[in-house]
Amino acid sequence: MILNLTGGNSKQNYYAGFGYLNDESYAKGSGFDRYTGRIRGEKELASWLKGGVNLSYAHTVQKYPTTSGGSYVNYFQWTRHIAPVYPVYLRDPATATNWAMPARMPHGATLPAFRHYLQRL
Repeated sequence: MILNLTGGNSKQNYYAGFGYLNDESYAKGSGFDRYTGRIRGEKELASWLKGGVNLSYAHTVQKYPTTSGGSYVNYFQWTRHIAPVYPVYLRDPATATNWAMPARMPHGATLPAFRHYLQRL
């Protein structure tokens, strides 16, 4: 949302602008809010002298997802910091086997669902 006001005449002018941005993120529990403002004024004090004021303000509020233990909850941050050489595996503690997640498995699949998927192959 943006609101601008302007006015003046040949000897003086003014401007005031205010803005608000509410950006909700894709990651649950995160987002970004920004408040901005600007006020500007100019006045001709003499034919050879002009004076003015220009003030601006910005305030931001960032919301981050909370973390539990040492794991990342922010998906975007996690993908930016993980090395691309690590494949994605699903660990089977019963057989101590690491299974590569197939591309067709849904995100967050559990081990029983993965075993069921393997039996269908």
